[in-house]
Amino acid sequence: MAEEIEALAPVEDVIEDKAPETEAPKPSIEETMGSVFDEIEARGDETADKPTDTKPSTGPTRGPDGKFVSAAPAATDAAPATSAFAPPSHWGADRHPVWATLTPEVQKLLSDDYSAHAKTLDENKSQLTTLTPIASALEPIRGELAARGLSPDAYIRAMIETDRWLRSNPQEAFPWLAKQYGLNLSQLSPQPNGQQPPADPVIAGLQQQLQHVTHYLTSQQQAQEKAQRDQVQSQIDKFKADPKNKHFETVRPAMAALINADPSLSLDQAYEQATFANPTTRALIQAEMKAAQDKAAQDEAAKKAADATKLASTNVRQRGTSPGGSKKGKSIEDTMRAKYEEMHGDAA
Repeated sequence: MAEEIEALAPVEDVIEDKAPETEAPKPSIEETMGSVFDEIEARGDETADKPTDTKPSTGPTRGPDGKFVSAAPAATDAAPATSAFAPPSHWGADRHPVWATLTPEVQKLLSDDYSAHAKTLDENKSQLTTLTPIASALEPIRGELAARGLSPDAYIRAMIETDRWLRSNPQEAFPWLAKQYGLNLSQLSPQPNGQQPPADPVIAGLQQQLQHVTHYLTSQQQAQEKAQRDQVQSQIDKFKADPKNKHFETVRPAMAALINADPSLSLDQAYEQATFANPTTRALIQAEMKAAQDKAAQDEAAKKAADATKLASTNVRQRGTSPGGSKKGKSIEDTMRAKYEEMHGDAA
């Protein structure tokens, strides 16, 4: 195989084009129709040239019993001739009467001829459908093939043969193929004793610089990610230490899910939504709020009572003394009345 391809290398000389065997062209439908019409006209001329032997009867006609009988009625128009074969599908309705005048033999001849042409046309269409993608694939290199004196079909055959050779005998085919394309396979083979061939110093320097840049970028990225993680963890620890967020550990998974779904949420917003969505924490928070409201109301009432007591005690010390110098106690109503009079008296 190598000798055969080597003798014809490069690839474009592997297989020479072969002229396809040609067949005698078949007559077209138009030629067939012309010959048929010529035959019909020739038959008409022959019929017109033949003399007629019969003469029309001029006298009355007698029956078997010797009596005169009435003349036979005039013959009606003959029934239209039926066609043994259907006309070709591409014939229009205006041609169907002509088809009916043809003999069955001629109709069969035309039908067979049309069927043969239709079959050939279908085969050509099928081949065209198969070959069109191949022609499109070869179009970008058609000019290159022409410059190398290689036809598209020869190029395809050469590629097929080369592929078969590579698959069947790769040890022989690959060295030949590398030689055709100017590739030295020894440069791709490992050196003895595991030594690698000396590298290009320029390429080695570029590779080293690339490694340094890659390491620097990786370390910078890792440092930024660690700083972000530390900042987030610091915020979480500070939020967790706040006494008002005492349910943090209970709703922590729910808060994480909420922030993942909407990164714009703050920790306070996520905590509020998570505690409200959790039935247990929601009940505890509502109970705490009610207890705080009750305590505030109690504290307010106690403060008001203390203020009133203090005010009453002050009034007693100022006005509540007897002629003997001892203080006389008054009721809260008296004290309030006295305070009222004092305030209005000062205003007057």
